[in-house]
Amino acid sequence: RHDMLTTAINSVRGAAAEMVGALLFDKADRVPFFMPYLEKMIHDPSVIVRTTVAHSLLCLYRHNEARAVDLFLVLVDKDNDHLLATHYVDRFLHYANVRHFQRLRLVLRRMLDSPVSAVRETGARHVCLAQFSNPEAADMVAECVTGDEALRKGAAKVAEANLFNPVCAAFTHEKLPSFFNDPDREIRNAAARCFRKAKGRDLEKAKPIIRSFLESDAFRDNVDDLMWPLEYSTADIAEEVLLTCEAVIANMESLGDDPAHRLYGHANSVAELVMRAYRQTNDAAARTRCLDIVDRLLAQEVYGISKELEEFER
Repeated sequence: RHDMLTTAINSVRGAAAEMVGALLFDKADRVPFFMPYLEKMIHDPSVIVRTTVAHSLLCLYRHNEARAVDLFLVLVDKDNDHLLATHYVDRFLHYANVRHFQRLRLVLRRMLDSPVSAVRETGARHVCLAQFSNPEAADMVAECVTGDEALRKGAAKVAEANLFNPVCAAFTHEKLPSFFNDPDREIRNAAARCFRKAKGRDLEKAKPIIRSFLESDAFRDNVDDLMWPLEYSTADIAEEVLLTCEAVIANMESLGDDPAHRLYGHANSVAELVMRAYRQTNDAAARTRCLDIVDRLLAQEVYGISKELEEFER
């Protein structure tokens, strides 16, 4: 937890452990000198101090992976699960899981079974990341995506963060639609953030995910997560743009006289997108759909639609 790390940094032994890490970071020749101290530090009776000892082990990992994992396993072998959700432990697992999953599997198992929700969420995130380099993690991944809220949230965060990573495509494309419809609102919101990292033509790779999102429980509360990327995208996704505009309008219409809803804040963006789509297509059916959307915007008395039409007529 953040307060544990802050306390550690402001303690004498915790600050010393952090300094050892800094001295080791890019100096492999210092490892023999500091190794005896590291072997003592991992046994520190204070779990708070151990949060910064994890930083020292992370720096050791740059020079001696196997030994760093040996010491890490001893470090976390303490009856206080909160240590497992602290920053440096999290970073260590992030890097070490790629090549040392089997050795760390029991730690991850403990995290998934922890009574502390933050630890379960962190464990689920590391398990789901591990699968991309360790197929043998599949059974634990399945447990995370169907588990309790904390486990599902950890899995959802991995899916949303890696939508445009081709290595992760099978997982993200299979799991994101279910996370969009998760009964837990926080998980739906987390999954909806998957579009935020889109650049250039990225959204071309996510057409099925866009369509799933438009039909999901996450859409109404998280429409901005898709609208902003659409506005700046150079992808060839004319159909998905029109479907999005139609979905926004349909939801606005269902709200009745509630212009304060966040959907109305995107009405002007819908107008811009639909006018852009109209200019870019020569397909008669697509142009008819664009004009239908404009009519529906006018019916909603959307602020700025008249200006968009004036610009278009010029």
